[in-house]
Amino acid sequence: MARKQRSSSSSLGLFVLVCTVLVCFSGVVQPALVPGKWFDRIIIFVFENTAYTAATADPNFQFFAAQGVSFTQYTGVTHPSQPNYIAMTSGNTFTTNDSNINLNVSNIADLLDAKGVSWRVYAEDFPGNCNTSANVGNYYRKHNPLISYDNIHNSNTRCANIYNANQLDTDLSTPSTLPQYMFFVPNILDDGHNTNVSYAGNWIRNYLKTRQAQFPSRTLFYFTWDEDDNTPANHIATIIFGAPSGNLTRVGATDGGSYNHYSQLRLVEDNWSLGNLGRSDATATPISVVNFNIGTTTSSSSSPASSLRGSSFLSYLF
Repeated sequence: MARKQRSSSSSLGLFVLVCTVLVCFSGVVQPALVPGKWFDRIIIFVFENTAYTAATADPNFQFFAAQGVSFTQYTGVTHPSQPNYIAMTSGNTFTTNDSNINLNVSNIADLLDAKGVSWRVYAEDFPGNCNTSANVGNYYRKHNPLISYDNIHNSNTRCANIYNANQLDTDLSTPSTLPQYMFFVPNILDDGHNTNVSYAGNWIRNYLKTRQAQFPSRTLFYFTWDEDDNTPANHIATIIFGAPSGNLTRVGATDGGSYNHYSQLRLVEDNWSLGNLGRSDATATPISVVNFNIGTTTSSSSSPASSLRGSSFLSYLF
């Protein structure tokens, strides 16, 4: 009888251990925060098809520009839309059109996962379940680059990091689930593609009205446009600023550096010492560190077991 009780206790203990591992190391709770050089989190919003002059003249985007740094000589890398999104996340365009594309290439998620930096995509109107359709309602896949990589859409675990944008409100209310790299995909109306820059500006102003203050202090907001209104110069607006509770960037400043979408990718790589993908990210003009208030610190620290995080840890364990 005693042997049977000990066996039951052992089984219960094993059950509790497995459940603990599944809760703590699944996508439900993010791994330990990996401090960055200039910011600990970044959320990237990409808007659509707007000339630099139009974007910088919009009062709602001016509102955000006043909070941080405006890049005055920033360019898209090509036309049309999709190659620019692929460039932001892989260091190369890899395509010349907006049709569905499946890419067997390395990407920013690979670098983030290797260093234990958590990531998620928040896409408005995304139907979930790793849907790879070209569009569903106002959701358009061509503006959601991470789903086009084979090693993401062929992996249930990694593709589960692509959420409907409603998930962001849940994550903001539970800080332990908020990732460090966030790529936000507005729908085809809110990004200005099927509307205009005024519509997009009004949407983002209202969207962040209550949410901006919910982000941790060392969160960098990164607004950019995929391309301009189809000119050879491809001159686009780009703005960076911090959460209201932080002192992350210069305020009301401009930077005339010759940056492009590869510079955004390099910024992420350099911030967390990720290395690079060996493409145009490696030679991109780095965004100047003078734009950040160096010396801002974080109270969080990385876990001693930093190489055993998230899904990688589960693979190792089982």
